[in-house]
Amino acid sequence: MKKLIVILLTILVLLSIYTLFYRPKGEFVSKNSQNINLKEGKPVAVTETSATKPNEEVLNNDEEQKKENLKKERIKNIQESFSNTKTGQRVVRMLELIRYLDSPNTDKGKEAWDNMQKLKEDPIETFNEIKQGTPNLSVENETRRQFLIQFASNLDVSKDDKLVFLDREFKNSVRYSTESDNIQANLTPSIILETYIRISGNNEFAEKLLTDMLPEAPVHVQKTLLSSYNKINPKKTDELIKQYGFKTN
Repeated sequence: MKKLIVILLTILVLLSIYTLFYRPKGEFVSKNSQNINLKEGKPVAVTETSATKPNEEVLNNDEEQKKENLKKERIKNIQESFSNTKTGQRVVRMLELIRYLDSPNTDKGKEAWDNMQKLKEDPIETFNEIKQGTPNLSVENETRRQFLIQFASNLDVSKDDKLVFLDREFKNSVRYSTESDNIQANLTPSIILETYIRISGNNEFAEKLLTDMLPEAPVHVQKTLLSSYNKINPKKTDELIKQYGFKTN
């Protein structure tokens, strides 16, 4: 009987030892929810849950807020660039609604076209307003600057006034292009040059305007200007290409 008791006790002790020291090793979750590898005693990778992923909704909201802030800055710049006169405010409103000009049958499209028509009915005052306000537009409003320059060039004012205005804007735009990596700002010089060529009808005037400013322009702007000038004077363009060392295919 004693032997049986000893055997049973021995078995119980062995089971206890086995349970404490030789049970299958695995993982458990601690109180702080970090997975621990018992064998290595190190944390193991925690599977990313929705709670640990970046909050895409917050990121999207941030982007939308940035766009909204940029839009407000553009509108503020437009409003500050022109006078508080009736003509100045019509120019402002036309620029605010510029994207609706392609939708003339919508309410905002009709308003945009109506503003434009009223501005054309008073060409001299409109031209002077645009001439004074255009230099104040920021690079973020570059497409609006391009639009205004071409709009002013089609107003019923003297040809000389238009050419003086275009001459100034061309030189300014070339200088701006040296300081900005904005794509539209780099295209503005070519747009103005082509407008100048159309209005002047004089290749010599256009050539002088081009050659006076070409050395100041960045290389990529030089190329777009020469491409524009090539439409009216390929021979002179070839000479300038060789002069500036550009390669042609």
